[in-house]
Amino acid sequence: MQLLMLDAAACYRECVVRHHEELECTTRVGRDYTAAGYPRQGLAFLQQAVDAGVDSAPLWTNIAYSHARAGDNEPAIECALKAIERDEDRAEAWDTLACVYRRTGNIVNARACAMRAVELDKENPEHHCNLALAHHAAGDTAAALAACEQAAIVRPVLAHQVKRYIEGSTLELPGMLA
Repeated sequence: MQLLMLDAAACYRECVVRHHEELECTTRVGRDYTAAGYPRQGLAFLQQAVDAGVDSAPLWTNIAYSHARAGDNEPAIECALKAIERDEDRAEAWDTLACVYRRTGNIVNARACAMRAVELDKENPEHHCNLALAHHAAGDTAAALAACEQAAIVRPVLAHQVKRYIEGSTLELPGMLA
């Protein structure tokens, strides 16, 4: 009887591990679809993880980002806030909030969230670019250009695109920042 229980426990552990790996894969596929420009398909995969009971900051951050890329501002804000409730040091969630707040005209919150993202992850050039765009939306060109300079250290092409937008040379932003 004890051997049977040990086999059942081992089988259960194997199923849990396999289920966890499947959910990680599902989340990764959802994130990849969104990054490739298909946020609705990404959301479908990410929803599978939610339906399976996953409730983590990384998952809610990915869902927020997918909603933001799809133009679903309110769900993006709600999901980013869920991510921050679970991990207040989740820079990507703060960055997504900054982008959505900027797009919806909530510039005060956009700047605050972008500053928090940069504070948490100083090495990420996208955070600096979102901060630059928030400063620009607030009319602070000097601060916007300074944030671009920080981004240029790691991603000069991205920073140059944002700088051209701030200076009025182009009306287009890179997709991840639009």
